[in-house]
Amino acid sequence: LLLRSERSPQECCGTVHSTAPDGRVYVQVDNGRRLLVDPRPANTAPAPDVRLSEGSRLVVLQGGAMVEAVVQRPLGGENGNRHAVRIELSGATVDYDVNGLNHSALRFDGGALW
Repeated sequence: LLLRSERSPQECCGTVHSTAPDGRVYVQVDNGRRLLVDPRPANTAPAPDVRLSEGSRLVVLQGGAMVEAVVQRPLGGENGNRHAVRIELSGATVDYDVNGLNHSALRFDGGALW
């Protein structure tokens, strides 16, 4: 789900996890905070599904920097766009919500060029 704000028509992306009794939805935003959102068109827009293949090389936004990562596997289903990715710098495998605002295919020698 794309979340809109007064500052931007694409403030951030998130994965809908559940619906509150009043019709608002709980959204896990970009690998971080969880928000309760009114899903009206003025506030939200559909975001595309992202399904990356195992072994896909990426640069991902982590801790305010673009770092190299390799997709281990898509988690799919109720996990939305979440993928298990290995962060090349640390070697750690993390669950990462991949969306159009926080990653790019790695198309050159390394993420350090970012």
